[in-house]
Amino acid sequence: MVTIFGWMEIRATYFDEDKHPEIDENKIYSEIEKRINELKYNEVKMFERNYTRFIQFSMFENHRTERTDEIINIFCDIARIATGSYGMLYCLDDEDKVYYDEFRVLISKKGRTEWKKDEYFSPCSKMIEDIN
Repeated sequence: MVTIFGWMEIRATYFDEDKHPEIDENKIYSEIEKRINELKYNEVKMFERNYTRFIQFSMFENHRTERTDEIINIFCDIARIATGSYGMLYCLDDEDKVYYDEFRVLISKKGRTEWKKDEYFSPCSKMIEDIN
């Protein structure tokens, strides 16, 4: 089973926008929308509330598939396109040969993404299940 939960606040840049008038927020948001519309397997939507744009991610799959990889890739792509964006994806893949018993967290900030080990739910067999 592959489980993914996450969120990302979409921000064009982490620079002071007043000092960087060359940054075109609308162009960046359009590029993200274009990339979202190109997705083959997933329905992802950018929302706007109170002048803030964000995306919520969730997925339950029996096995890791192209659909799973597409969610992870769009998360990374958005981080590169809108470098001020930040967020996280919590991922559990019980068929992963190394991380089968733990959540991994894909962290996005300042245009970069990085995998981190989760300390709150991992190892799953001891933290959230009753397996000896």
